[in-house]
Amino acid sequence: MKILFVLRAAGYFPYHQTTVDHLIARRHDVTLLLENRPGRPDDRGFEEWMAQRGAQVKVGDAVKRVGHWRPVLFAAREARSYASYCRRGPEVAFYRDRWRRYMPRWLDRLVEHNRLAEALFHVPLTQTLLTAVERVTPASRSIVAALGRDRPDCVVASPINMLLDEEVEYVKAARAMGIPSVVPVMSWDNLTTKGLFHVRPDIVLAWHHGHYEEAQHIHGVGAHQIVVTGSPFFDKWFGAERRISSRTATCRRVGLNPGTPYLLYLGSSANIARDESWLVLAVVRALRDAADPALRRLQVVFKPHPGGSPRNVRALPRLDEAGILVWPRERGRPDTAGAVGQFRDVLHHSAAVVGINTTGMVDAILCDRPCLALAVTRYRSTQIDTMHFRRMQESNALLVARSVRRAVQILSQTLTGDDSTADARQRFAATYARPRGVGAQAGEAAAMAIELACQRLSAAAITAAIDRELGKRPPPGPPLVEPEPDEAVAVAP
Repeated sequence: MKILFVLRAAGYFPYHQTTVDHLIARRHDVTLLLENRPGRPDDRGFEEWMAQRGAQVKVGDAVKRVGHWRPVLFAAREARSYASYCRRGPEVAFYRDRWRRYMPRWLDRLVEHNRLAEALFHVPLTQTLLTAVERVTPASRSIVAALGRDRPDCVVASPINMLLDEEVEYVKAARAMGIPSVVPVMSWDNLTTKGLFHVRPDIVLAWHHGHYEEAQHIHGVGAHQIVVTGSPFFDKWFGAERRISSRTATCRRVGLNPGTPYLLYLGSSANIARDESWLVLAVVRALRDAADPALRRLQVVFKPHPGGSPRNVRALPRLDEAGILVWPRERGRPDTAGAVGQFRDVLHHSAAVVGINTTGMVDAILCDRPCLALAVTRYRSTQIDTMHFRRMQESNALLVARSVRRAVQILSQTLTGDDSTADARQRFAATYARPRGVGAQAGEAAAMAIELACQRLSAAAITAAIDRELGKRPPPGPPLVEPEPDEAVAVAP
């Protein structure tokens, strides 16, 4: 079958890489269309994959909508997403205010300075009128023509609900032509902290039951249109092929003493925490002043958020001055095989992982490491007030400390072997990343769902077929850890 896969950028490809791998393995003809061409730091994973498997797919540029409808339609979409935030409650105030700035400048200023205009966005009628704009706007002629020439059996588009999103136009055109359309949820917070699905696809591929509910309640997708596949993005943390370098090799590569435990601090994006160096320094000071000698000896590694925002980068000199190890220094997501392997090594050998609110904390849990969230007041609106973070907290796989002092107490218990979240981490992996079975690769489940969507099967029928084929796969074994060299130094307690 001919599968057309439309992505916003090459940097988003790793979120769907195992899905594409399985589509190819199932002998489908895959074409990748990119809104933005490769060449950015976040595109290294895609470029590496293309060097290895690029001959097995076609790659081209996504067509963008043009014409007089474009400014009206895109303004209505951003306004409709803002109206959705206005009706969700005060806990989304940060994301509501951020999305208001995404609207046309004249409308942003009107809402900011006119209470009546702002109040209109809380009225259901406003949402109805904005939805009507989408309904009466025809699909893009140029995209319809492109689909008419290529005649794909299915259009897959992701994420479709970002600012000024172009991929949604392919879903709109596919629906106009009667071509099945599928939207895989891209990230853990994509359904709650981004825009709406302005055009509903035939099938939505959700990671877990939480996404299943969010797609219905926030985006109006019917339960009969949602298939829960697990997260292809987190497939990298499962599987027998994953290997761990020895502790000595890992520590020497990063710049740590192999004989002393270390704490891995995962930096959050600028949207979440901007400059969090003050909190990193507070944690380090508390460790150095602790009565427990094991805490005083604990090494600290700060891993910057891979987004590399200038706000994040400006914080690094303060950490350097304080003697805190910053790793890695280069910008870009750890999406190449080597970068994923090094991140896996550093996670595996850490005594514990600490952060505010970042996807890396999910990585840590899936790598079976104790993970602690610093729930300080300053970041409440982008942390404990957000649905995706609360879901992780409610799983009990994540430790939460509401002060640095409490965080140090928890770390002291962790260093003595008190691992209170061990069982919850296993349950989290089975419900959050691999709900179709820990041995069932999410990318394979997603590829099957796309294949069956081409046949216009219902979500229930697709789910049943996936479970029949993948439901009895054995769980993956533990990762393979390289033995320590003879001269390795034992880790101090």
